[in-house]
Amino acid sequence: MSIKTKLSMIMSISVLFILLLNITLNYYTTQENLQQDSETKMVMAATQIAITVQQTGFSSAYVDNIFGDMLKVAAVNAAKALDPDINNITNQQLAELSKEIGVTHISLLVRTNDDIVVARSSSQDEIGLSTKNWGY
Repeated sequence: MSIKTKLSMIMSISVLFILLLNITLNYYTTQENLQQDSETKMVMAATQIAITVQQTGFSSAYVDNIFGDMLKVAAVNAAKALDPDINNITNQQLAELSKEIGVTHISLLVRTNDDIVVARSSSQDEIGLSTKNWGY
């Protein structure tokens, strides 16, 4: 072989080697960058979900407190408007008072030997219900 051919072959092989090395390094670098980017995005998504769950909990507690306050006000107003003796209160009076106060129904509970039951209510379906199975 002539020197020109050898030189051309050496140059071609060198360029080919450099190109293969460049492609290989670019592949691994790009793969690593994509993996790190994916991990970062997953962490950000998980953080956002955690923040959303936390905010939902705060919002739920806030709404529970507001409803609790509103129910307390309705209960105080009902107590002021009703006779202290449950035997002097009718279900019809409770129905009228619930409309006046702005609540759906009013129920009066009495303690029995081993339970607390609904004795009077503006809803006929609730009369006689037990509170043993009530949860939060």
